[in-house]
Amino acid sequence: MLHTYKSTWGKAWIGLNDIATEDVFVWEDGTKLTYHNFAPGEGIQNTSLTAVVPHPNEDCVIIDVHDNGWWRDYPCDTSSFLIGTQRESHAYICQYKAGGS
Repeated sequence: MLHTYKSTWGKAWIGLNDIATEDVFVWEDGTKLTYHNFAPGEGIQNTSLTAVVPHPNEDCVIIDVHDNGWWRDYPCDTSSFLIGTQRESHAYICQYKAGGS
């Protein structure tokens, strides 16, 4: 599925955000984050002691299949997710049909 998705879209919102509190990520249903696949310098790693600049205007999390499925902070109001010929502010990866039969 990632191979098919990668060749067409590349990024999708995964239903995770830190809108309420910076660097405290919750799923759309309010469930707290227990696992993550953030790219280096993204997400909860911003609260570590490393010299990483926080992303205060990037409160939604996308999966970037062009970069091995890493998760990245992304602006919630972005219009860069393209679905067919329509722009969608938040595209769930599960909305797309997997290739094959």
